[in-house]
Amino acid sequence: MLKSLHITNFRGFRDLKIDSLKRVNLITGQNNTGKTGVLEALALLLAEQLQNNGNLPNIFRSVGGDWNENFWKWIFFDRNPKNRVKIKAEFDKISAFEIWLGGEDSPGGGITNL
Repeated sequence: MLKSLHITNFRGFRDLKIDSLKRVNLITGQNNTGKTGVLEALALLLAEQLQNNGNLPNIFRSVGGDWNENFWKWIFFDRNPKNRVKIKAEFDKISAFEIWLGGEDSPGGGITNL
């Protein structure tokens, strides 16, 4: 079970930490406040392989144009790939892990078990 989620530089989130998650969680809010962004961060984090996430922007919403260009513009805070995306999760019964993408010091991406 997911216990906490920490999202950094992903879409509209500079730094978002959600603690004390339970078995069932409800995300509410006004339009355009990041509800879908939280779900997209979870989808990116829990996807089996990062290279298969090319269609990630279309999971929860329709995105027109060149999907590859839109994906990279879409994922980074302020649409700037120098802003390293980090999504970290802590669980009840398995080790915590995080993924990261982009950033000035290392423009690639990876997965780290913590």
